[in-house]
Amino acid sequence: MATGFRDTLTGTLWSGDLVRTLSTRDDDSLNNTEMPRFMRAVTNVVNDVEIELARHGTEAKLIEERLQQDDKWHLRTLRGLERELAANFFEGLTQNKVQELLQEHGPNELEVEKPPSLIFLYILQFVNILIVLLVAASISSICLGEWVEGIAILIMININAAIALYSERSTSKALENLARLSQASASVIRGGVQVQVPSRDIVPGDTILLRTGDVIPADVRLTESTDLRVNESLLTGETEDVAKDAKADPSAAEHEHKLTSANMCFASTAVTAGHGKGVVIATGMQTRIGNIARLLKSSPSDADIPRPRSNSSFTTFHIPKMVKITAPRRTPLQRSLHGFGIKMGFSALVVCAIMFVVGVVRNEPDPDHHDVPVVLQVLTLSVSLAVSAIPEGLPLCVSICIAMGTHMMIRHKVLVRKLPAVETLGAASVICTDKTGTLTEGKMTVSKVYTGSRVYDISGRGLEPRGEIHYEGQNILSQSSMEHAALYTTLLAACLCSNTEIRNEDGGWKSFGNSTEAALVVAAAKLKIMREAMVQAYPKRYEVPFSSNRKMMATMHGVKSDIDGLRFGKIRIQQGCKLVSCVKGAPDYLLSRCTHAMAPDGMTYALKDAERKLIMEEVDLLSSQTLRVLAVAYKEMTEVPFEQTDQIESKFNSLANGVTFLGLVACADPERDGVKQSIMKARAAGIRTVMITGDYLKTAVSLARNIDLLPVGQDASGLAVDCRELRPHGEYLPDYEFDERACYAVLYARAEPQDKLEIVKSLKRQGF
Repeated sequence: MATGFRDTLTGTLWSGDLVRTLSTRDDDSLNNTEMPRFMRAVTNVVNDVEIELARHGTEAKLIEERLQQDDKWHLRTLRGLERELAANFFEGLTQNKVQELLQEHGPNELEVEKPPSLIFLYILQFVNILIVLLVAASISSICLGEWVEGIAILIMININAAIALYSERSTSKALENLARLSQASASVIRGGVQVQVPSRDIVPGDTILLRTGDVIPADVRLTESTDLRVNESLLTGETEDVAKDAKADPSAAEHEHKLTSANMCFASTAVTAGHGKGVVIATGMQTRIGNIARLLKSSPSDADIPRPRSNSSFTTFHIPKMVKITAPRRTPLQRSLHGFGIKMGFSALVVCAIMFVVGVVRNEPDPDHHDVPVVLQVLTLSVSLAVSAIPEGLPLCVSICIAMGTHMMIRHKVLVRKLPAVETLGAASVICTDKTGTLTEGKMTVSKVYTGSRVYDISGRGLEPRGEIHYEGQNILSQSSMEHAALYTTLLAACLCSNTEIRNEDGGWKSFGNSTEAALVVAAAKLKIMREAMVQAYPKRYEVPFSSNRKMMATMHGVKSDIDGLRFGKIRIQQGCKLVSCVKGAPDYLLSRCTHAMAPDGMTYALKDAERKLIMEEVDLLSSQTLRVLAVAYKEMTEVPFEQTDQIESKFNSLANGVTFLGLVACADPERDGVKQSIMKARAAGIRTVMITGDYLKTAVSLARNIDLLPVGQDASGLAVDCRELRPHGEYLPDYEFDERACYAVLYARAEPQDKLEIVKSLKRQGF
């Protein structure tokens, strides 16, 4: 068992990259764009685990034994859990109770080690082969009586270290202040209302909502879940996502050998699919990751973990750890200087040796110093030659140049923690960027809806549900609703097939969830389809969440009964049908599953190939206007079409196959101010910008032309690539073919997560 746990903790070493990646991603799936202090603390724990496992094999066993002595939260009933934590799964905690628990348990943070002292950071500036050579040259000069030259070299070395130390220290403080302003947040229910709170303010007993892309801020016992999957590689070392189920029985045989309980989620792990709801059972140092951190930091008396016995424990343990944390991988310039220093030192030693041997062999004394032995004269000359060969001004010149670059970047509101990072940025030749939220504002607004062969224009911007809906110049809100039954049904299905809410708070409208879904909910509200009422009228029975591979989402709802039978919005449901599935997603993916379509008055008819072609032409037309297009469909059902034990894809196929096409919803996402100018500056500097997006190709091409990524009027073939062409049969093209397509491309559409990695690998193979 100890060996298994060693493997578990060893997995933590490399999975620290997951923490850094999730904390710096810039897209809609993540709550933050800055790494919070909580995650930096987790990274420090990873470093601790690496060092401890490398030095003390018995410690892993003791850590395992301590972790097994938990409180068995996963075995308790939800009712007992609610009573023990004094929680309310539906209403959440009150503000007074939250303040009381914060006083009792403290903030939800890991204890962070004190940063290295100024003296230690100052010493680290000398960990450089060229600096070591200069120190040796200075000492040699002083020993030979060249006091002025020796002291001058020492002064320049210290000026170089002082410049680097001052820059790094001041930038670190600025970044810490920035991190405090951009802390991680989480969605919790308090006082019956869903709110966003900083992760550090979460307390045991809080009811927390988990969505795809969230980094879980505390240990959680699940109360509800829908196809929830979590990446636990930070704790277990297993790269495969783990399925979580609030109704799972951890005592069952199939769960006996699992590393983590199926009804539990742990701090610092990441939600990769689905969504869920749970109650917080541990925060800060009481979490699973906090328990590991405490054991690694504990003294022998309270953890029975042996520590280094010698008085040199600081030298053998703390210094290597500090060096590992504070000394990142070398930049290209640092590698060049390091190699130059080695070559210079080796060359100087070789020349000195040759000089010394030749001088001794010739045995010619200095005419001005007859009393000094020839060997000593030659040795002095050789050392002086070596000292003069070392460029003592080079490190100072490099530091001054980089410091000037850092100062110029500060003027443009860019903070650089490490001076050499400026040179790394300067060495960049390609910038790979996402589209939504990076090149665009990430603020969606539905501007057009295509349904029943009609195109409706929707006015209004932002999240305020106020605007008009026009067809052929007439405001339809004053017309009979049955004339536009297809439009009503399209927006109703799109609204139900969403998990985002909009609320009017503090004098303004705010969204809680995905920005694209928020646009759909707002558009539905403009047609008087209020999500809160619709959720009550058509209760959700099941959901298959959106995935980047499937590019679709499906929900199943019950239908309400009216005087003249069952209805879904403005249309009547067939006799015997008590359920409907609502599906939304990429048009080219969803349209192939549609067998029928809806006319403007709500009647359905068989969808033929000619109609499919017209719909795809409309998709191309809307996409060419830089609109993000989603297709919406629904299906009437008499009973649940799958078993609960079926696989997720089987459930989705049961809900999404044979659906009725309702319409297309086109969302506008304007480009960010200054993006076009930034791309032009990068191009002038010889840096190529590459857009990688999951959007439809025509939408991406249209935006690329607007921001001058693709020249207006130039043929996009060869420059814009659909990523499905890179994997025609499910497997990627051979490297040489892949590289040939990626050589000139500046736009990749329909990209899946793994495609991004392959594209970057291809660019690296080509020397970019």
